[in-house]
Amino acid sequence: MSYTKTKFFALIMLTAALLALAFSPSKASAMDDKSIKEAYEKSYNYGNLGNYGDAIKSLALVHKEYPETYTVNMRLGYLYFLNTNYANASNHYLSAQKAAPKSLPPLLGAMRITNIKEQYGKTEESGYKVLQSDLYNYYGNLYLAYALRKSKKYEAASAIDLKMLEVYPSDAGFLLEYGLLTFAQGNKDAATSALHYLLILDPENVVAKEVLILLNQQGSLRK
Repeated sequence: MSYTKTKFFALIMLTAALLALAFSPSKASAMDDKSIKEAYEKSYNYGNLGNYGDAIKSLALVHKEYPETYTVNMRLGYLYFLNTNYANASNHYLSAQKAAPKSLPPLLGAMRITNIKEQYGKTEESGYKVLQSDLYNYYGNLYLAYALRKSKKYEAASAIDLKMLEVYPSDAGFLLEYGLLTFAQGNKDAATSALHYLLILDPENVVAKEVLILLNQQGSLRK
């Protein structure tokens, strides 16, 4: 493990321990700082291997001792998301939000889930809350733009895409989103331009290639 990763991991462990203690109930805990750190370390090790079930189990005692704390609920929310258990993931993100009401990551986590479940109205609700606190939040804007496009609210989606591309002109995520949006609007020139530029930055982007093939086919049919 590199020095930077080791330092980052140590910071996560320290933060987790401090937050657990800061929000813990008054009763005596069966876990000391070392036990908490070891539980998180096991969870991250399992998670890095794609073993999300054991990554979740590694934090079972931490969650039992500190069920209302921010850090353990955020971690479990993310792990359940990766394990495609969206109901449990949503519950943990909600618990994290209750623990830290001004925190944005729980809302962002929830937005990913509601987009997957095609609950775009819920994504919009969470997204605009994020933007009220952080107008240029990257993932808040990206997930919201996706939901607006899928809901065919094209003008609102375009405003977000263009706002973010002004700040991040060569960002692959927003170039793809804008390309898909303009394709859906029937704006062939804008879609082609955005997706060609994206392929310069990300030559193996499968979605961009597929949409450009469709655009070329549409052009051929019109001739």
